[in-house]
Amino acid sequence: MKKRMATLAIVGAVAVAAMAPATVFARDAAPGSGFTAVTYNADGLPVTTDGHVVAMIPATVTLPDTGTRALNVSLQVANADGEYVNPDAATNPINAKIQMSVTSTNEFKVTDGGLPAVKYQYTYTSGSFNSDDNASGGVVGTFDDATSTYALNGTVGFTSNTPDDGTYSDTLTFSFAAGA
Repeated sequence: MKKRMATLAIVGAVAVAAMAPATVFARDAAPGSGFTAVTYNADGLPVTTDGHVVAMIPATVTLPDTGTRALNVSLQVANADGEYVNPDAATNPINAKIQMSVTSTNEFKVTDGGLPAVKYQYTYTSGSFNSDDNASGGVVGTFDDATSTYALNGTVGFTSNTPDDGTYSDTLTFSFAAGA
């Protein structure tokens, strides 16, 4: 039986130099069975130097054999009680324009280190990144109170055949710049 797994480790980086690495491991436990670590990160990555705004980035994304998987990044803000809540321009504004960019360690290809790399695409509202176009990544979008943009939604999926047996991975690094 073939076992295929391709994961993207998600890393966040901001102007204040915070990083949030994440790793997923998957391996066969015994013939006919297997296990995968499941993670959840409830902590936001600080986006502003005062910690008022944090980005909620998925810890990992597992690419499906066919179709796409959601890759959504959203913001939360500290309210008057110091709790992080969903922002809105009227009561919990982010008080800044915050630009989000992404880069890929393997130029939007997953690899296991030995077999040929397999291409995938990160698609977002106004464009996409893949190994053939924009392999170095770039700006995904801007969070902004004026346009009520508090989430930048996207998907990831293979653009060619799926990998052979093995565990394939890549790392996406999200960067945030306030005042963009």
